[in-house]
Amino acid sequence: MKIVVIILTVLVLTVALLTLPGYEQVTSASVEVTPTVSEYLPVILRPLPSPTPTLLPVPTPFPTSTPTAPSGCAICSYDAYNCGDFDTQAEAQACYEYCLAQVGYDVHQLDGDNDGVACESLP
Repeated sequence: MKIVVIILTVLVLTVALLTLPGYEQVTSASVEVTPTVSEYLPVILRPLPSPTPTLLPVPTPFPTSTPTAPSGCAICSYDAYNCGDFDTQAEAQACYEYCLAQVGYDVHQLDGDNDGVACESLP
């Protein structure tokens, strides 16, 4: 509403000025105007906002269970067992595989021929 009042006021004042004696209406056809540098408004260039990067979800690692040491095979840090310490080949094989997973090699030397089978002479 205020804008309408302001526009109407400007129009009324313009008409009043044009009707005063001694003033004539000037049209763009009757006067040639050459703009000068000072008549131009400065142009301010702003950098465009950079796009917001899309954040990718970070995969959550699944908890891994630590394998439980088989019975009779709690030590993998040094050579602590021989084939004679186990009753069956399955027990020796379980210890061999467990320690191999823990330290990365046959710490107890249960696989004498390096074929992946521990204590082959046990029942």
